[in-house]
Amino acid sequence: MNITGGSQDVTTYFVLRLAATGVEATGLTITNFDLTYVRTGAAPASKVDATALAATDSAHADNKAIEVDATNQPGLYRVDWPDAAFAAGAKQVILSVKCATVFTEHLAVEIDPPVDVTRISGDSGAADNLEAACDGGTYNVGGGAVVAASVAAGVTLANGAHGGTSAVITLQTPIVANATQIEGSDATDQINAAVDVALDTAIPTNPTSNSVNERLKTIDDKLPSKTYLTGTGNSDGDVDMAEATGNFPGTVAKSAATLASTDVSGNLPADVKAWNGGAPPTVGDATAASQSTIAGYLDTEVAAILAAVDTEVGAIKAKTDLIPASPAATGDIPSASTIAAAVGAGAPASESYAADGVLGTRDQILLAIQQLLSERSIAGTTMTVKKLDGSTTAMTFTLNDPTTPTAITRAT
Repeated sequence: MNITGGSQDVTTYFVLRLAATGVEATGLTITNFDLTYVRTGAAPASKVDATALAATDSAHADNKAIEVDATNQPGLYRVDWPDAAFAAGAKQVILSVKCATVFTEHLAVEIDPPVDVTRISGDSGAADNLEAACDGGTYNVGGGAVVAASVAAGVTLANGAHGGTSAVITLQTPIVANATQIEGSDATDQINAAVDVALDTAIPTNPTSNSVNERLKTIDDKLPSKTYLTGTGNSDGDVDMAEATGNFPGTVAKSAATLASTDVSGNLPADVKAWNGGAPPTVGDATAASQSTIAGYLDTEVAAILAAVDTEVGAIKAKTDLIPASPAATGDIPSASTIAAAVGAGAPASESYAADGVLGTRDQILLAIQQLLSERSIAGTTMTVKKLDGSTTAMTFTLNDPTTPTAITRAT
């Protein structure tokens, strides 16, 4: 790496690797970095503890650093160095970055001496002399006047100043003859500038040629006329409502002053007109015919709705055992005795238990649960359930353990 002596705000980049594995080190703490440098033949500068930059594109700040991109550029860190490290007078400076968990990295930077302009011609005015020789900074060796005159003399305008059907710019031999006098990186700019001057002189700003006028007229002829909008012509140059409406279809062309209700009703859809016997309604229409038509329509719709409701209610009642299909006039809610009889309230007609392995009736299941909870005895692995009399066996069960049973199976 080479740096010109006296350079300022120098930034370098280091790849830091873990000392244990050699893998790029990511997520290092910047304040753990020790920064130092040593210049050729001089004592090393004092070690400085780095501080963190805010962002990778932050302005230069001496002795600061930051990790660049842990994902896409792992191990890469930016370090900003003080200007003293690159002062002129030494041939080389060694930059060093040290951190406890990574290899210490060193970077050798060659320091080039500043350019000595006095060596060009032996005096401090060498740069001024060179600029003067290049025509005052335009880098036109031989003088700007020479090139300008050469270009101006080489530009002609074919077919006269502006009367032809086309303008052709021709560069003549004087430009080629003087090409050896044009040097510098902007020689093309010099030629272009001279050509612009010649064209400004040759072509007037406001041409009066007939050919130009004819071209403009051709363009004007292709523009649309205002009469397209009125359809009947327009003598005053403006388009008013009377002229514009002539192009609208049917009764829409009528103005607000002459637009009658019959014009609107005539354009109503057939199904809209048919709802009232074929004649469209008007605002405030209260004739007997209109009222009769509307009332008849509403009666029909209401009757249909009531019929549909009756049908649905009847269907619901027919599918519900507790609500009669034809309820009494006094009400639709059944009495308490009717509900009790439907759900089986009261004692069963007789005591009965389902046999082992047989699905019992509702009364049998309820009696079995009642007696299992209230009348039972255990002897060894046998559990006996008694009937209502407390002595007759209703069912027996077998336990899997006489002291700590975890399962039970009906036996009889």
